[in-house]
Amino acid sequence: MNNNVQSHIDRAADLSKEGKYVPAHFAIKKALRKEPNSIPALIVSAEIQLHSGKQIDSVDTINKIFDFEPATFNSTLQLKLANICFENELYFLAAKLYEWVRSKKRATVLSLYRSGISMRRLGSMYSAEQRLLECIKLRPEVAAAYLQMGHVYKATGHIDRAETYYKKYIALSATEKGAGYWSLADLKSYVFSDMEVTKMKRETELMEDNLPQSSALYFAQGRAAEQKKNYSEALENYNKGNSIQARLKPFHAEQFDQVVSELQTVHGEENPARSSEKPIPILIVGLPRSGTTLIEQILSAHSNVEATDELPFLERIALYLEMNGGYARRLSALSEGERKLLRQQYLNAVSPYLEEKCDYFIDKYPGNFLHIGLIKRFMPEAIIIDARRDPRDTAVSAYRQLFNAKGEFSSSFDGIYKYYQGYLAMINHWRSEYPDQIKTVNYELLVSSPNQEIPALLDFCGLESEPGCFEFYNQKRAVMTPSAGQVTQPMYTSSIGQWHHYEEYAQDDMLRLESLKEVK
Repeated sequence: MNNNVQSHIDRAADLSKEGKYVPAHFAIKKALRKEPNSIPALIVSAEIQLHSGKQIDSVDTINKIFDFEPATFNSTLQLKLANICFENELYFLAAKLYEWVRSKKRATVLSLYRSGISMRRLGSMYSAEQRLLECIKLRPEVAAAYLQMGHVYKATGHIDRAETYYKKYIALSATEKGAGYWSLADLKSYVFSDMEVTKMKRETELMEDNLPQSSALYFAQGRAAEQKKNYSEALENYNKGNSIQARLKPFHAEQFDQVVSELQTVHGEENPARSSEKPIPILIVGLPRSGTTLIEQILSAHSNVEATDELPFLERIALYLEMNGGYARRLSALSEGERKLLRQQYLNAVSPYLEEKCDYFIDKYPGNFLHIGLIKRFMPEAIIIDARRDPRDTAVSAYRQLFNAKGEFSSSFDGIYKYYQGYLAMINHWRSEYPDQIKTVNYELLVSSPNQEIPALLDFCGLESEPGCFEFYNQKRAVMTPSAGQVTQPMYTSSIGQWHHYEEYAQDDMLRLESLKEVK
């Protein structure tokens, strides 16, 4: 590489660090014009694209880099590429690169930490545990690794170990204890002592200007108040925590409504060509906290179905279409060639999550209700499951949950109502366009009458009944959603009607939400 090209790369990297993405983009273009296949230049280009909001372009650049056999790169380039893959949530590629770096004995504390997270997101819990333990061995004072270890043990059902590591995190963390207290609360089974509640209140005063941590502390205190059946105090804390979340992640209801309205102009196709190729995706859609994870556990217990993670790949395709002509408009006009390409891109993105040769896999991403028309365009054989729960219980459960990402609508009952309205409008539209191709599973019926509801669910998916689907809680697979502690035990009905605890304090909201039960 000549010095002139390197100077352009260095300048682009410096400008990107300063947040000056437009001049950074032009600087890296100069380098790539001179050397189009320069790996250092392509890596910096991917970084600039991601940080300037062009994630699709960033992923495309990463895919181009992988055409040059990154296993042969030096460890410095592998590490840089691994980090940009990690930031793009390309965990399979990131994990592979971090392992190559580690094999050359060039691993750093950060690379081991990120490798552990990548492995956890891929469901490789033993490898995640080992990398995080290596990280802790190198730097035992780094609090974040203990938090991630807690998440690993929570996902695998080792609740006692999760508690231990969350408490270690709280003890070590100087400014982010809220994340640890909320993680304890989110175990669902953990009961806070009076002393811990006092510490949380003191920490909340100290963290007043740290909005993310203040919010987490309020949510944790809400759970602590619930444990004492003090629902008035609990709601007060949830209100405070959600008020902060609304500032950090505002819900743009008008923009959401516009997306729903535009997608309602997209129509289904008569007799689309269905492929006989396997595997076939089973999309589980629904509002968060509506029973999607329970349905996933039941289906993934079948010998011919594999679970994955909450996959963002359909959403990324939708974003790409939106940026290149408008989502609804492009969706209605996809050519046969584009459909084949999107199908292959989707399956390629999913394949790292599939370890077994099953005929079906689960794509459980609640927001995919917006993208049913999309997957039906390039995979008409896709199976769609609509998870439905009493809107009042769904709303209260979502309002009490601190979501790490997304979930912007859940910071107010008004936002939840509007989002639920949009969800129903979208499901009803897709149902009219794809008759008999969407199965609604009612949470209350499922937990009350599993011997009737589970066979009906399996039959809709074209699956033979298996005993494991009725004893889904005996699975050893990791669960990485807020429901982790709840779906690893037999079904129970105690979650039905929990909204009554808050009826006295949010009467108007509960009445308004109840009206959504009548919408068909």
